[in-house]
Amino acid sequence: MEASASVIALAHATAILALFMWLCGTITTYVRGQSMESPNGEDGPVMNFFNRLFFVPTSELVVLPGNTEKHANVNRWIRINGNNTANIPAALLVFLAAAQLESLEASLLVPLIWVFVAARFAHTFCYLWAIQPFRTASYSVGATCMMVAAVSILVV
Repeated sequence: MEASASVIALAHATAILALFMWLCGTITTYVRGQSMESPNGEDGPVMNFFNRLFFVPTSELVVLPGNTEKHANVNRWIRINGNNTANIPAALLVFLAAAQLESLEASLLVPLIWVFVAARFAHTFCYLWAIQPFRTASYSVGATCMMVAAVSILVV
């Protein structure tokens, strides 16, 4: 059984986005470990242990009170991960359903998948560097790609 062009594109996009999400999570862990900052007090013993192994800490864990400038880098990475976790898996499931149901021609679904991938990379970059309105625009482009696929599923 030969996979369709849509399924192949989706498989590649899924692998790329999975690695991307893993990388963002790893960077978040690194940033939190170096700064010894966390939104969760219970992270202290674990972070203190790993920080002693890898980062040679100068202090104990700081529980983040909110989005102050002092803690902005850690908070920003935590929000990037939350945003990716909320958006990427859902979109990939919608694209998978559209590919399996063939609700869109491959000539439309494949570009939608790759525009979504590019939009997620752009969104993360813009989020990291606090670039508005491009962060919102990149989110909107990615969400539109997913919505087009979702509506095509409902129409079929």
